[in-house]
Amino acid sequence: MDITRREKAAFAVAGAGQNMVNTLVGTFLLTYMYSSAVGLSAKGVAALGVFMTVSKIWDAVNDPIMGVVVDKTHTRFGKLRPYILFTALPIAALTTLIFSIPAAFGETMKLVYFAVVYLAWETFYTLCDVPYWGLASRLSNDPDERTKAIGVTRAAQMLTLGLVTLFGYRLAMIFTGKGAEEASHAGWTLSALVISAVGMGLFLLAFFFTKEKNDHVDENVTLGDIFRTTVSCRPLLIVLLGSFLAFGKNMIQVAGTVFAIIVMNDESLYMYLGAMIIVGMLAASLVTPLLTKKLGNKKVMIGSNLLSVIVCAAMYFVGYNSLAGLMIMVLLGSLLSGVFMVTQTAMIADCVDEIKARTGQNREGVCFSGLTFSSKIMTAAATGVFSLIIVAVGYESGVQITPHMKDTVFMSISLIPAASSLIACVPFLFYPKEIARAE
Repeated sequence: MDITRREKAAFAVAGAGQNMVNTLVGTFLLTYMYSSAVGLSAKGVAALGVFMTVSKIWDAVNDPIMGVVVDKTHTRFGKLRPYILFTALPIAALTTLIFSIPAAFGETMKLVYFAVVYLAWETFYTLCDVPYWGLASRLSNDPDERTKAIGVTRAAQMLTLGLVTLFGYRLAMIFTGKGAEEASHAGWTLSALVISAVGMGLFLLAFFFTKEKNDHVDENVTLGDIFRTTVSCRPLLIVLLGSFLAFGKNMIQVAGTVFAIIVMNDESLYMYLGAMIIVGMLAASLVTPLLTKKLGNKKVMIGSNLLSVIVCAAMYFVGYNSLAGLMIMVLLGSLLSGVFMVTQTAMIADCVDEIKARTGQNREGVCFSGLTFSSKIMTAAATGVFSLIIVAVGYESGVQITPHMKDTVFMSISLIPAASSLIACVPFLFYPKEIARAE
C-alpha cells in the first residue's frame, strides 16, 4: 500500500511542528542562558558548556535504548504512532519550563534547575523523535516515494525553522513590552509557551492521520540486538561515522545568535543569516530527491560534503565585515547542509530495507535511533567545541568584546565546518552503490 497525499501532508506538518520546538531550544537556548534574564558569570558559562556537552552525549546514548523499546512495542495503533500521542504534552510543558528559570534563584540553583528540566526534556524528546523518524520507513514500501516524503518533510521543517529563527526572539520582545533593550524573563517564558503549544499541536497530526505499513513485531529485541544490528549493517555504520565527523555543519545553528551578539554586535542581525539558512535548507529539501534519484545517495552525499568544504573556506576569506557576502556564503552552506540532511535520512531508510532483506527483521526503531543518535552526537560535538571557544576567549555577560573574540568565534562557523565536512567524506567513500531490498 502506497502513501496517500493526506499521510504525506500530515507527516510533513507534524515534522514541521516538532522542529518548531527543536529550533527554539537549539537556536535560542544559549542566547537565553547568556542573557541578563539568567545572568551567568564566566564560571557559570563554563559550567553550562560542560553540562550541555555531557547531556548531549547522554541524549545520544539513550537513543539506542529507545530503539529497543520501540521495536518491542505492539499496540492496535502500531509500534511507532503511540509515542507521538503521549509525548506531545510533556514536551510542550518542559520546553516552557526550560525558558522559565526562576529569577530569584542564585546561580548554582539556576544551573541545577536547568539541568533537571533540560534532562527531562531531552528524555521526552527522544521518546518522540525516534518513533517519528522510524515512521518514515513505514509510510511507503517504495524507496523513491519515501525519499520524496522525507524531502517534503525537511522542506516543511525548514519553513518552521525559519519562522522560529526569524520571529522567536521578536516574539519574546513583544511579550517583554515596548522600549525594552532585550527580552525579559517573562518574555522568554511566554514565547516558549506559544511556540511549543503550536508545535506539539501540529506534531499530533502524525498520530491521527498516518498509518504504519507492513506492521511486524520483533518481540525479543535487546540492546545486544542493537549492537549486532549496527555492527552487521555496514551501510548503517558508515552513515553513523560520517554523520559524526560532519558535526561542523551544526556550528551555525549552535553558535548563530551568540555569533551575532559577539561578532555583529546585534543579535537581531541573525534574522538575516537565519533567512539565508531557511532559503538554502528549503531549496535543498526540494532538490535533493531529484538529485538522489538521478545520481544515487552515495554520490550526492560525497559531493555535498566536498562542496561544503569550498563554501565554508570561502566564507572565512569573505569575512564578517561584509553582511551581504556573509549572507551569500551562509545561503550556499545551508543549501549543502540541507542536501546532507535529506540524503542522511534516506540512507537510514535504506538501511532498514537492507536489514529486512538480509535477516527478515524489521528494525525501524534501531536504525532510526541511529539517525537521531548521529544528529545528537553532531550537536553535542558542535556545542562542546563552541563552548570551549567561548570559554577560551573569556566571553560572559557584559564583557568588552575584542577583535580576537570576533575572529575566533567567526572561525568556529567557517573553518571548523570546512574541516569537518572534508573528513566526513572518507567513510561515505565506502558506502555501497546498491542496497539490498526485501521482496
